[in-house]
Amino acid sequence: MRKPQRGHFGERIHAIPKKITQLDENSDDVEPYWTLYARQRIRFLGVVVWSLACVSPMIWFFFMWLYKWGKGSELPAASVPLSLTLTVLSMYLPLMISSVFSGRDKDE
Repeated sequence: MRKPQRGHFGERIHAIPKKITQLDENSDDVEPYWTLYARQRIRFLGVVVWSLACVSPMIWFFFMWLYKWGKGSELPAASVPLSLTLTVLSMYLPLMISSVFSGRDKDE
């Protein structure tokens, strides 16, 4: 037996305006149509936390390789995963940030 959902979930869904009539795609008439309007806001702290979450396993591997696993003379081998991760991250972040700023609303 399923438990009822908490938080008045049904009340929120019923408060959203809905189109009751069928949309005629072949008609030239203009009909009112409702939809949700969402804005995307990127927070600096979120980007920093996400970036650290991506890089932290490679930083852990780097220090474990050099100090814990006793291969201190193999610095190039320890830095390969970290440098690859930083390279991919440095290509992805500008692409993500530019796509967000190019789609901003004109009234803000």
